[in-house]
Amino acid sequence: MNVKNLKILLVCLIALCVMLFMRWMVVLDTKNIHMLKKSDFIGSFNQDSLNEIHVTHEGRNQVQQCHSERQNFVFIKVMKCATESLGPMFRKFGYDRNLTYVLPVEHMIWIGWPFPLNEYDYRPSRNAYNILVEHSIYNRTTLRNLMPNNSIYISSIREPFARFKSAFNCFNLVNLCDMTNKTDPIPEYLNLVKNVPNYNCTGIFTDWRPHCPKVSFSQTHNEMSHTLGMPLGFPPGRPNIENDLPAVLDYIQKLDNDFHLIMIVEHFHESLILLKRLMCWTFKDIFYIKRHVANYPYKKIKPNQADVEFYQKWNRIEYLLYDHFNKTLWNKISQESDDFFDEVAAFIKFQLEGEKYCLWKEYKKKGDDIHYFEKTKWSPSFNITAVDCHLLLTDMLKHLKDIYDIHERPHHHHQPDLKICHLEF
Repeated sequence: MNVKNLKILLVCLIALCVMLFMRWMVVLDTKNIHMLKKSDFIGSFNQDSLNEIHVTHEGRNQVQQCHSERQNFVFIKVMKCATESLGPMFRKFGYDRNLTYVLPVEHMIWIGWPFPLNEYDYRPSRNAYNILVEHSIYNRTTLRNLMPNNSIYISSIREPFARFKSAFNCFNLVNLCDMTNKTDPIPEYLNLVKNVPNYNCTGIFTDWRPHCPKVSFSQTHNEMSHTLGMPLGFPPGRPNIENDLPAVLDYIQKLDNDFHLIMIVEHFHESLILLKRLMCWTFKDIFYIKRHVANYPYKKIKPNQADVEFYQKWNRIEYLLYDHFNKTLWNKISQESDDFFDEVAAFIKFQLEGEKYCLWKEYKKKGDDIHYFEKTKWSPSFNITAVDCHLLLTDMLKHLKDIYDIHERPHHHHQPDLKICHLEF
């Protein structure tokens, strides 16, 4: 055997060893998941606060094991938490089955967001609603009256500092807040929040309705908790429990009772397999295409420890929320069957192949119109078509509104009035 062949063999052996080691680490982590300590979870900035967190299954919104696919669900979209990848997936699921959506009024793309959801925010329907997936603020009372009793409640959240950076970029706070350092503006911004009294450049959202008073809303301070309905003083006049630790922990536990699954972006594929099993769906039903994954100069810059610690204190309840549901996610995974991670691996393989096909088909306008996937232990065989790809890559909300205007609007003479400035909560 010549030297060239020996080198090739050596590279292959090293690659095989790395793969086996990574697989062994996954198995080891799975076996030991119940032994994780509080300090193993992101956000362990305040051990006294974390000691208050406990996960209980008492009173949790339990559902029986399904034997056919579930079709009624609410997905509370938390901005910058993979919702632009998940949203088209959920919309396509309902579209393929001709289900009825809760849709925003008129030209709006949000269902009342960032205000608590109420009756003025959605279009009436002759049919019972099946799906709510557009941006809205969780309002338990309104949703329980609006959606079927057997609806499944889902959301997704993200490591708070990573979400903060993503929102900072998305809402162009570099320019909105006149940051002088364009390549790494986070330290400058946090220094202003820390040292300037009542500093209010926090992603101000003012043009919510043209006829209503302007109000400020923060995209950088406790936004995940706000979207999940926690009373934090917005809109003005609403109670604010931010500094009441027992009330915050009690609310987080209520969310745990209300929601069947809160997905964690850092464990995205594991979350999707939990969703699939919860809903009795197939691999095709949870197939997604990554969207709105931005690159910006400071995305991969590691923040200094002082900034992280300040942000953790400033957004304390975001970390309490994230730590709690990160833990509940892994508790759920530890209770799944032994083949859970094998299913995750099988789905990732399909996902990569399907996404590659869709992006090639959509942008190159080439390839077969049907891509076939064989049956596996966890999912029946199915096809991904050019139509499937297009639906996942297009603005389906506009299309769903057009369908509503054709089939539903003629039957509803009293549409919600956009001139109403609702501040009810």
